[in-house]
Amino acid sequence: MRKLTAIIIDDEAPARAIIKIYLNECTDIIVDAEYDNAFDGLKAINENKPDLVFLDIQMPKMTGFEMLEFLEHKPQIIFSTAFEQYALKAFECSAADYLLKPYSKQRFMEAVEKAQTYLQGSNKPDKAFKKLTKYNDENIEYLQRVVVKNRTEIYIIPASKLFRIEAQDDYVMLYIENDNFLKQKP
Repeated sequence: MRKLTAIIIDDEAPARAIIKIYLNECTDIIVDAEYDNAFDGLKAINENKPDLVFLDIQMPKMTGFEMLEFLEHKPQIIFSTAFEQYALKAFECSAADYLLKPYSKQRFMEAVEKAQTYLQGSNKPDKAFKKLTKYNDENIEYLQRVVVKNRTEIYIIPASKLFRIEAQDDYVMLYIENDNFLKQKP
């Protein structure tokens, strides 16, 4: 069996350290890299195409859920977060697992085994990922901000700065005071 590759994305260094310590016992998983923000993690996932991502949700500038929207490569996701209110959302949309900090080594290993099962079986990561992003799109409450990609730049626009939103076929044009952005989702 080939070794699986993993990337860790968490803004807290101790949380990343715990994941690496626990993964040292998983001889069939190699940690490619770790990142303290979603922007660098996003770039690494799209370039390195890991099998598995350990992802925090609440991070500065861009959340883990917002980052998922811009992934070109669709790995298995294990959420690792201190916020229990996102657990149902993650499970209903087929994330591999949801680890609530602080978690035990045994609980971590169960999550890894579950992700490995998904990666080896018929539940392909791409299928689960599509369900994950679809659920996220369909269950948006009142938006506090909108994340937009413009070529290689990612912009976070607070909802309070939007003064007009215009439908353009399968896209949405967002207008702020001195600029406008085309969002590639309706």
